[in-house]
Amino acid sequence: MNPNPGKSPAVRADFNAAFLNEDRPEQIFSHHLKRLGIIRTLDIGSNSGQFAAKLRTYGYEGVIYSVEPQRSAYAQLVRQAKSDMRWIPLARQGAGSEKGFVDLNISENNWSSSVLEVHPNHLRAEMATRIVGTESIYINKSSELLGPQILAEVEALKIDVQGFEEQVIRGYLPFMSKIRLLLLELSLVECYRGAPDLFALDQYLVNDLSFSRVSLEPSYYDDVLGVVQQYDGIYYKPDKAPCSQVPLGLGGVTLVTSIGRTITRKSKNGEEIGREWLDVCSQSWARLSSDVCSVSETAPPDNSITWLRTRTRPSIAEIFRAVSQKSGNHVVLINGDIALTEEFNRILPTLDPSTIYYGSRLDAEATVAPNKSLDLAGLTYYRWGFDFFVLTPGFVSLVNEERLIPEEFRIGEPWWDYLLPVLAMAYGFPIKNFRSQNYAVHLKHDMSYSPDVWLKNGQRFVASVLKMKEDSRCTTTGVLSDVVEVDGSIEEQLGRICNNICLDLP
Repeated sequence: MNPNPGKSPAVRADFNAAFLNEDRPEQIFSHHLKRLGIIRTLDIGSNSGQFAAKLRTYGYEGVIYSVEPQRSAYAQLVRQAKSDMRWIPLARQGAGSEKGFVDLNISENNWSSSVLEVHPNHLRAEMATRIVGTESIYINKSSELLGPQILAEVEALKIDVQGFEEQVIRGYLPFMSKIRLLLLELSLVECYRGAPDLFALDQYLVNDLSFSRVSLEPSYYDDVLGVVQQYDGIYYKPDKAPCSQVPLGLGGVTLVTSIGRTITRKSKNGEEIGREWLDVCSQSWARLSSDVCSVSETAPPDNSITWLRTRTRPSIAEIFRAVSQKSGNHVVLINGDIALTEEFNRILPTLDPSTIYYGSRLDAEATVAPNKSLDLAGLTYYRWGFDFFVLTPGFVSLVNEERLIPEEFRIGEPWWDYLLPVLAMAYGFPIKNFRSQNYAVHLKHDMSYSPDVWLKNGQRFVASVLKMKEDSRCTTTGVLSDVVEVDGSIEEQLGRICNNICLDLP
């Protein structure tokens, strides 16, 4: 008798056979992600990104927010996710039911590291789970890993935290009703001291949280005793209606910059090409958006650019206030001498509209061709600053309502570009760096600010970050500590902070 009328036994066998390999849990999870139409997944305990990479292998194209506290694994995670615009590593931190710094026990094999002590059961099955060191990490409350407006749209949750799963779940209870699909590690025997076993967690998920079982997949065997130690449990809520989702991709955007004066630039052979380069920039902006504005003390030379007038060179706070009238649009904020490439225009429809993206330019030298066009050469990636940002309407509104940016930070001066991604991350917005991508071009020129400005603004930046840390809404206390709590003279401290921001932020 065919238990599935309408499908032949051969078809059913093919479907089941597709799951008969070592990636069964990831394949089954990916299948249900696509079947249920889930477009946002939270991956807690990402290690170096193995799980998310497998989801991509099996065709999942939605947004993945990855959470990992261990320093070395996190660095690998960020590298692996670099070119995937919908794979968003969050700030380096752990997740649980309470906030605070704890010691993470680092295992020899790295991926078995846990806040809990490894049990002899686990050591007997695999000696590489033995602890070889500890690392201080920050545990955030699971429900505060991102802002509530973003977590409300997450419908799939994966938890792999080596015995700490129950604490992660209890911390996530304010949003657990939104979850339609869940995967977590379950232990048949005690692998980490004090962790609940498979039966206790299963009953909690089914009886208390109203999940239905999909599958229990053996994931780890004790070869000595010949028994399964751990399972990957997959659960779902098949009848739960999808939550309201912001669709992927960006629609209309407002581009805002500040052209305060005519720029001067020299070609390789010494010709003045400032006006020509500004034309290149403004043409690239017009290809991106019909809504381009300059917040500045003087009118832009291009009449197609809307002028939002200020009395002096504007502060970043003034620029945010000026674009607040563009309600509903994402804002591309860019330095006034940056040209955007066609690659940048093409990437916008693929982005997560809840994430703040930012990036650095390619520095170039220009020559003037016989037809008076500019030929660019010597493109090099600039590592020590950020030149363009894709800002969400919610972030712009929050900055304006709460006056989160001090008036002293002005566009074109150092440190304002460091402040924006740190500020966004602190207040629960996912951020992603367009690392080494060919999205923006800039003509090389001499530094236009003094070392004294760099020093003063750096001190203002540190004061701003310390103020964020004291705000009860801050979601990245551990990372902010890493960024600004460094040793040395003030110049040495600021140099290390620059390094932390440019190289370590997600």
